[in-house]
Amino acid sequence: TGYDECITLDEYAAANQGHAGPLCTATPTPSPPTPLPTTPSPPTPEPTPVPPTPEPTPVPPTPPTPAPPTPTPNAVPHLMLIMTDDQGWYNAPWHGNPEHQRHPADQGINTLIAEEGVKLDRMYAFAWCGPTRSSIMSGRFPTHVSEENAVGIDDPRGGVDLRMKLLPEKLKEAGYYTFIVGKWHLGARADVQLPINRGVDHFFGMLTGMGDHYSYASNAASGYTDLWENDGPAYGKGGEYSCDLYTAEAVRVITAHDASVPMFGFVSHQCPHSPYTAKEKYMNMEIDDTGRRIFQAMSTCVHESTVNITDALKAKG
Repeated sequence: TGYDECITLDEYAAANQGHAGPLCTATPTPSPPTPLPTTPSPPTPEPTPVPPTPEPTPVPPTPPTPAPPTPTPNAVPHLMLIMTDDQGWYNAPWHGNPEHQRHPADQGINTLIAEEGVKLDRMYAFAWCGPTRSSIMSGRFPTHVSEENAVGIDDPRGGVDLRMKLLPEKLKEAGYYTFIVGKWHLGARADVQLPINRGVDHFFGMLTGMGDHYSYASNAASGYTDLWENDGPAYGKGGEYSCDLYTAEAVRVITAHDASVPMFGFVSHQCPHSPYTAKEKYMNMEIDDTGRRIFQAMSTCVHESTVNITDALKAKG
């Protein structure tokens, strides 16, 4: 037991040369190896699910860059200045005067200003018409031009000094066609003061400060008719109410003009300046006071004129 191999005595003696020893050799059964202590491995975590890769969002094709617009001959804007004469701040529908709300012309200019215009509620002018015109046409304060409201055709006090360039002269230098329709009142003692000699290509209207709205007889010119076209009297062109006459001439000039040429127009009404006469179709008969009713009608005519001139400009493009 415990020995796995045995030999005879003779074999033993020969092998050990007379030495005593065991007759059998035992091969011990090897003990199993002691396992090394091991640290238990942590549990393998569950793999984090990888979300599916989304389909790439298709990129829209880049639109071609548009070519820059080709400059047009009339890229320079047309300019139109419309002036009323001695009209009060409250004599306008956009300031809430109830007497200026009933006529379609008042409603029309209200709509025009509300949709396409800007109201300058802090815009100031001189107390009289002559210095106001001198100021706006020269670009200077009246104190630097003229504070005299000279109405006579031969009065040396009024007008703009010939050494000062007027707005039409500056615009002509910039390539503009210029016209003025209505009241000049910037000096007319000599030919050199006439509108056509101060940068105006076409003039139609009165030279002095006031005149009858139908006959154009001027008490500032000894009762003579004050209605001019360019460098001479406008024979046979009077007889129509001044506001309507000047509006018709402005529309005619605009319609006939080459739109590729920049244009500056100055429509300089005498309305609602005295003498106080008006067309009945513009009157608000609910106004009890006769003077106020006439002044309202004269102002309303200018409002209608403004809308008509604006429409002519739009139609011309």
